[in-house]
Amino acid sequence: VGDMNADVTDCKSLFANHLKQFCSTNELILSSKVGDIVKKLKNNKAYGVDKISTEHLKFASRNIFPLLAICFTGFLIHGILPNSMLYVILVPIVKDRAGKINGKDNYQPIALASTLSKVLEKINQL
Repeated sequence: VGDMNADVTDCKSLFANHLKQFCSTNELILSSKVGDIVKKLKNNKAYGVDKISTEHLKFASRNIFPLLAICFTGFLIHGILPNSMLYVILVPIVKDRAGKINGKDNYQPIALASTLSKVLEKINQL
């Protein structure tokens, strides 16, 4: 657990530095942009640690988008993210079913990030 907390702290520092370089303090995220991004997310995908699925956001009231826009703008301006958005679930996936199932080289890790962090990532890509 100690190493994981150190990794999260390192990740937060890297992300904060990236955000400070990326975002000017005058840049606001529009709720319409958040709504557009949420609409484009794929359905029936695995969710992250927070257990918020894409469908939760898609079928929620439209009133949630201004609130998310305010939160995301604050994250970008201040360069701070909640720890819950930094955690992922690592799932091992078998590369070759005909190969050794118990061989460590026959697995690749898949990281399941939270839906909200996916939305923020897509905002950063704009």
